[in-house]
Amino acid sequence: MTQITPIPQKQTVRRVIAQVLVCNGCCCGRTEKGKPEIPLLWLKQEWKKQGLLKRVQLSISACLGPCDVPNVIAILSPTDHRWFGGLTSTAEYQALLDWAIRTRDAETITPLPPELLARQIATPFLSPDQAAPEPKPLPSPTPATKSPITLVLGGVRSGKSRYAQTLAEQAAARGARILFLATAPAPEAHPEASDPEMQAKIARHRRERPSTWRTLEEPLHLAEAITRATDTDLLLIDCLTLFAANLQHAHRDSPADLEPCIAQLCAALASSPVPVVLVSNEVGSGVVPPYPLGRHYRDLLGEINQHVARIAHNVILMTAGLPHALKGQAEVQP
Repeated sequence: MTQITPIPQKQTVRRVIAQVLVCNGCCCGRTEKGKPEIPLLWLKQEWKKQGLLKRVQLSISACLGPCDVPNVIAILSPTDHRWFGGLTSTAEYQALLDWAIRTRDAETITPLPPELLARQIATPFLSPDQAAPEPKPLPSPTPATKSPITLVLGGVRSGKSRYAQTLAEQAAARGARILFLATAPAPEAHPEASDPEMQAKIARHRRERPSTWRTLEEPLHLAEAITRATDTDLLLIDCLTLFAANLQHAHRDSPADLEPCIAQLCAALASSPVPVVLVSNEVGSGVVPPYPLGRHYRDLLGEINQHVARIAHNVILMTAGLPHALKGQAEVQP
């Protein structure tokens, strides 16, 4: 019998080249407050009409800041993040659309148009006394060189928190100041948010953390907490699992707000001046939840993990206490 060798099929992997965030928060676009209008409907229609959504993503975001500048947008690429403010003319939004089309067609970041460069501002992650960087074209996607981001994934009792804490302990031994961002609601302030088992778990984690570490408990506004973090040399965030649950509950009546929240988190992480270590559960390999809310939560956490993994330098999957480097390298060995 003659053996037939199948012809290999050419596969094209299409990736997101950049993301455009358009602020629609407390000030931007609020005509009732005297702010210039933002053509949100036009942007959405044109992005869909031009087939841009999968290559140059458009997200309508909550407040991007700074609030003293109207109509703020941000352009995020794997290696750079730029903020622009004061967009008021049709020509400026048309220039943004044309740039997105050129970037999509070129399969890489293209130079920004002068209409946008003239509107570049200091990012909200810089202090007021720091000047905005000199306008220049966004670079092509290459491995990021900013402060490292490490995402530690794993199932229950896989050793993910221990791995993350060991990373922080090693940094502290070198003199680093550690800020622990806890996403579980503090039982003292929110006794209704946790049962006795959860309260005992929170108490155990508190005991295990060195007394020299500072702890900030922020269950929901994680992006803001990251941007406000000062006087620290490393951020340890434990965990995205609870953050996703808090996010789902807070936006149960407005699920469309979830995507901008994820984008804000990633923007804050990518702009952090210090290394960040995040812990999250891998929940996509288990039994399919039998109820819609559980399936939605599983999907939401999966999306958050994917977005963070995309910008992370190191992605570690923990299994039985053993680290497997999915991206980058494992810096702690058992």
